[in-house]
Amino acid sequence: MWMVVAVVVVMVIVEVVVVVVVVMLVVVVTVAQIFIACSVDMTRCSSVKISSSASRNISPVVCY
Repeated sequence: MWMVVAVVVVMVIVEVVVVVVVVMLVVVVTVAQIFIACSVDMTRCSSVKISSSASRNISPVVCY
């Protein structure tokens, strides 16, 4: 019985860690894209739109 509980707890912890790592990577990539785009073209990059929907569609930089 305790083995089952231990396995479930370990699986939950692993899933939480994976989700946190993925979210961190998405945030880092998004910020990097924003910085790169804005440093390359400061005049055109006037709006930054981050849409975090349920499907994780990310359009970080909208340059005109």
